[in-house]
Amino acid sequence: MSREKRIKCPAGVWTTIYSSSFTGVPSEWVVRFEPAAGAALSGKITEKRTMWIFPGSEVSRDLAPEMRITRNWINTFYSVKVRPDAEADAIISRAGLF
Repeated sequence: MSREKRIKCPAGVWTTIYSSSFTGVPSEWVVRFEPAAGAALSGKITEKRTMWIFPGSEVSRDLAPEMRITRNWINTFYSVKVRPDAEADAIISRAGLF
């Protein structure tokens, strides 16, 4: 079983739940979101990738109760940020070997 990390994500604030620098190996994580008691889960998640000095892609999606995030080959800088509409916890665990 993989180790899980719980991160508090305040409502309406961008919170970095994962970031890496100078990593060339792909990897994948599963992120589960638990909204505060009585709140519905909504908001955005953004993945930003760059390849050294070259700009990369930034992808935004709506939050879901469980999501996969993937760092690709040679993502020199990679970050994942979330902005929930109501306070929520993000529970992140590695899905693959790397």
